[in-house]
Amino acid sequence: MRWLVLMILLTAGQALAAAEPLDPAGAPAPVRRAVFRAELAHGRGDVDEAVTILQSCLDGGEDRSHPALRYRLGAYLLEQDRTDDALPHLQAAAELAPGAPPVWTDLARATYETGRYARAARAFAQAHAAMDAQFHDGHDEHDPPDPSLLYYAGVSWILAEHPAEAVDVLAPLAAAVNDTVPVAWVQALVSAAAELDQPERAAAGVA
Repeated sequence: MRWLVLMILLTAGQALAAAEPLDPAGAPAPVRRAVFRAELAHGRGDVDEAVTILQSCLDGGEDRSHPALRYRLGAYLLEQDRTDDALPHLQAAAELAPGAPPVWTDLARATYETGRYARAARAFAQAHAAMDAQFHDGHDEHDPPDPSLLYYAGVSWILAEHPAEAVDVLAPLAAAVNDTVPVAWVQALVSAAAELDQPERAAAGVA
């Protein structure tokens, strides 16, 4: 499933630019300074320094648990392949900024990579829901939700051995596609429906 991680990596950076809840402008001054310094370090390619700056700021006081800091710390830890360390920060960011798609996307990636497939499925679905909410909030700069996020949610449910939940996600997704349904989506839907011994539920994807 390396393709899944690659797709997430390619899209996460683009999504961050449009995620207002992750803007540090309204954060306490120490958080704003730390985020600024960390982004400069990250821009130089010094991810270790970026992580150190953000972690030191977070350790400096209870009022510093801001989604702008938590998300970046989690994202930078993911870059270091420190997925287990990234998880609590991404989860905290999701709780603090539930409307920010990049948070849910990176949380989905982290939970997927660590084999927490049910949590990954929910996070992928939340990422799609957050993108959909942004798209319909009247601001033109937001892109429409990426339907492949729901496909990834379905795949995660299959890996979590919850085929019913997978079909519940994949069947309406396949039915909603106006053009040809991607082969991988059909395969996932048919697999989940077969596991349930309900092949008729895959009809939308193979019609």
